[in-house]
Amino acid sequence: MNIKGRNPITLDEVSLTANTSKDMKKGIGDTVELYFRGNKKSFIVTSIYQTMVNGGTGVRLQRKTIEKYLTNRNETLYAAKLKKGADSKAFVKSIGDKYKNVDIKSTPEVFSGFIASAIDNLTYVLLFLFIIFTIITFIIVFNVTLITIFQQKKDLGIFKAIGILDFPFVNSPYGTLVIIILCIIIVFVSARIASRKVLEVKLNSLINE
Repeated sequence: MNIKGRNPITLDEVSLTANTSKDMKKGIGDTVELYFRGNKKSFIVTSIYQTMVNGGTGVRLQRKTIEKYLTNRNETLYAAKLKKGADSKAFVKSIGDKYKNVDIKSTPEVFSGFIASAIDNLTYVLLFLFIIFTIITFIIVFNVTLITIFQQKKDLGIFKAIGILDFPFVNSPYGTLVIIILCIIIVFVSARIASRKVLEVKLNSLINE
């Protein structure tokens, strides 16, 4: 889908993906140079488009342009748009059964690969944040405890002199265990509820952004 501009019409026009446009710092109307088997050719950028193929990088040209500058080419990637109502799963299976050496995937499968990669990276980020917040929480509790003891050392000294056995806190292993389990449950439920927002993400909104 084009974000800006129009598709190439003439042989000297080209479309750039959003990532390629950003990396090359080129926009509509700018000139870019592409190499065809070592031969450099200049093209005018007519549009910026969004795609998930090849990690969101690439260019689009007229087929006649490819035929003009590339002879004896060996095309390895094709895209097929099925008629409305056609069974994409059946089509993928039929091609896969007929041509064993062809790697064919439906559009959802291609998208799921990128999404799975993003989720895997997100897992490490969340783990890192969990460790950081745990360390920060430990430091805060440790400091608050020391400050409280320092502020109440006079009272604590009196209690110690009197000989009260359980001072100043009564430690309950079972109560502590319950609190720990409760905290884990709260964290899990919070993450579960928040993660449901992923289901509300629409590809169209991402493309428009």
